[in-house]
Amino acid sequence: SRAAPILDHFVADFRLRFLRLLQGPFAKQPTRLALSVVDPLPQDAAAAREENEDMESAIESQQPLTAASLLQFLSRDDIHRLEQYGRNLVEYGLILDVVPMLASLYMSRRMPSVRLSSLQGAILLAVGCQHRTFDEVSQEFNAPASQLLALFNKAMHKLSNHCKTLLEQQVEEEGEAEGLSTRAMKSGQVVQGGAFVKDSLKSEQQVAGQKVNKKLEEKRKELLSTLTEEKFAIAPSTEDFSEALQGSAPSGTVSVKKKRQNDAGAAQQGKKRKS
Repeated sequence: SRAAPILDHFVADFRLRFLRLLQGPFAKQPTRLALSVVDPLPQDAAAAREENEDMESAIESQQPLTAASLLQFLSRDDIHRLEQYGRNLVEYGLILDVVPMLASLYMSRRMPSVRLSSLQGAILLAVGCQHRTFDEVSQEFNAPASQLLALFNKAMHKLSNHCKTLLEQQVEEEGEAEGLSTRAMKSGQVVQGGAFVKDSLKSEQQVAGQKVNKKLEEKRKELLSTLTEEKFAIAPSTEDFSEALQGSAPSGTVSVKKKRQNDAGAAQQGKKRKS
């Protein structure tokens, strides 16, 4: 029992060194042999969890990834591209630079909650660590390259979901530390420190529209009132005064009928004809 921690550290250190050497001297080794040496976590969830919990407390290199530690290896842009590839929105060439780091993190048991099949793990090891093409992997496993590429896509989808979950957990923890909550709100539930809004968006828009119409109506009335002021009035001519007085002396206020432009033009033409 005393030697167990020492052996665990030795195995973890050997695994990391072997993963690095797979990119160089051991690149031509059979993928099946390399996978058996790396010995990733078993597919059984219970067995993998039990084995990982026994070792993670003592071995620093096998500590499960957190959002902070993940961002030391991959950027948010890398994770976004990985997510896009998992949704079949981008081609494989856009994540080719991310695969080696993902393969190293998964094979070093830093993603214990991710479950990949043996063939998916072998493809990830061959492509990510040994830098092989899918044609070379298909020849070794005697399987179509399209089938291996489909399995690889599913593996990338699982890994991208795991990375996304870690980042979301970080946001939730920061929100809780600042007194904010990211829980889904129920219908009619009031946010802490807020007020319940009774009016709907449509009613709010109607009220705002009524206020705008009221202001426009006030502006219109103000404009009409300015047009009736005396400074905009047109002074009557001498002929208009004579016609209004009809030869009598004015007394008090005299109203002069305003003639239209057409009537005034017709009257002038009639005078010319008489003359």
